[in-house]
Amino acid sequence: MNINTFDYNKQAIIYALPKSVVHIKVEISKISKHKAPFAAYAKKYLGITDAILKDESEYKISNISFSTSPVLDTSCIYAIYSKKHTAIQQLNLTKEGFIAGVNLSNFSIKQNLGTNISNPNRSEQNFKLRYSDYSLKPQLETLYDTLYKEVFQDSIYVKVPIVRKQMVNKSTERQAQELADQIFLLRDDRNALIKGESDGDEAPNGEALKIMIEQLNKLEDEYMSLFTGKVTTNSKSYSFSLTPEKNSLHKRVVLFKFSKKNGIQNKNSSLGKAVQLEILSRGNTTALANYQQKANIVNTEKKVKFNGLFYRLPENANFYIWYNSKKIATQLLTIPQYGVLKQLPANAINKDTQIEFYPYLGAIKRIATKNN
Repeated sequence: MNINTFDYNKQAIIYALPKSVVHIKVEISKISKHKAPFAAYAKKYLGITDAILKDESEYKISNISFSTSPVLDTSCIYAIYSKKHTAIQQLNLTKEGFIAGVNLSNFSIKQNLGTNISNPNRSEQNFKLRYSDYSLKPQLETLYDTLYKEVFQDSIYVKVPIVRKQMVNKSTERQAQELADQIFLLRDDRNALIKGESDGDEAPNGEALKIMIEQLNKLEDEYMSLFTGKVTTNSKSYSFSLTPEKNSLHKRVVLFKFSKKNGIQNKNSSLGKAVQLEILSRGNTTALANYQQKANIVNTEKKVKFNGLFYRLPENANFYIWYNSKKIATQLLTIPQYGVLKQLPANAINKDTQIEFYPYLGAIKRIATKNN
């Protein structure tokens, strides 16, 4: 079995080795603070000193995850010419044309290349609480004004009092005071339940008591939010893909710009600071690569022909994400194209030999005889 430069005049089996595309998923969270309608009276009626006093939003990078997918490496496509057709009874390939094995009787691909980090929980809420939603009293109140009207009576003008009744909206402070009173009444009712006090009726217990207290706590939180305000979070994901090459090692490249005020921006934007990717090789195949480079020089001088199956010893690399001079994410990935290309000698392959590959890495997984 000889593997040479492809000759279109000869019949051959074609296979390929893969290279990895790295996908970076960035989740951006928008954290919004909402001022409550009664924030100005939170301290006066409830003693709260940390109420939200203005609406504002801030963006943050909440999660970064990495994954990889294989694509065909056009620099590693090979042709197999065989004079002895029994040498390889079966060459197993994936649908993409990657080599998966030799002489495998039960062939199936159940490999998933890549690492995924789970995303955080997302929260999306709308702040639409109004006093009227929770007040037990109407927002209108009756005001009585006393007016005096001059009436001509008995040759003189006298002032006659006239009482005028009108319905007006309560002031914001009055509504805040009423809601604060409701909160204190709510707390009083809850304490009575906990102590087992009742107005003649049998006090609830067990699961019923638990549910009632939970509902009272929930209602109090809603009432309190009309003084303290609320914080809501909305998340959005962005994806970036790149194919690492050896000339990109130990260099930082800009993925995008980011600012707490404007969120994610194009990498050419004047807004925000750069978020950069840096790739550092772990060097697990460096010694072999140096040795092979010297061997290749000797083989070239001797004009040695290529005989055998080509495979890879993949390289591991650390992927770092930098922002504002800080490392905010790191992930170790196996990158085939950073590794070393090797050959499995032709005389090591025969009809009784089974060879299994990691097809999406191009690396050998197992070599055995069919009897084993």
